[in-house]
Amino acid sequence: MHPTVPLFLGVLRKLLKYIGNFFNFFQYCCICKNNNLENSQNGDKNMHAAKHSDNFAEDKYAHDEEVRFRAAVRRNRLLGLWAADLMGLAERERYAGEIVDLYFKMPDDEAAVRRIAGDLSAAGREVPLHDIRVKMTELLFEAVQDAEIR
Repeated sequence: MHPTVPLFLGVLRKLLKYIGNFFNFFQYCCICKNNNLENSQNGDKNMHAAKHSDNFAEDKYAHDEEVRFRAAVRRNRLLGLWAADLMGLAERERYAGEIVDLYFKMPDDEAAVRRIAGDLSAAGREVPLHDIRVKMTELLFEAVQDAEIR
């Protein structure tokens, strides 16, 4: 593995975390602004606003976890399809499903990388682990966008 890959993945994780924090702050500000407008019109809504902001944090956390899970599953499916194309498999979807099932058994990115590297090697295609990880990172961006849209 190239020595800069862990650094790149660490920076990528922090960047995604900061982007998520920015959107959390933005959404919180929008809710507070709307609540302040409502409170200025009706003084009885202070209790509702406090309750709503507590639920917002919990709902946002649950939503973020769901998006992360969907993105990881979609990324692994796309990675499986990519590897199946490299191996020339006729049953691409079945192989992609196996890679997704592997994520349910072991939610570890390296398990998928090792499995795909072994399968590619058995098929006579030597692809470095670094290249598989780079493809995994590229597909993660696509998967996150798709998971947030849905």
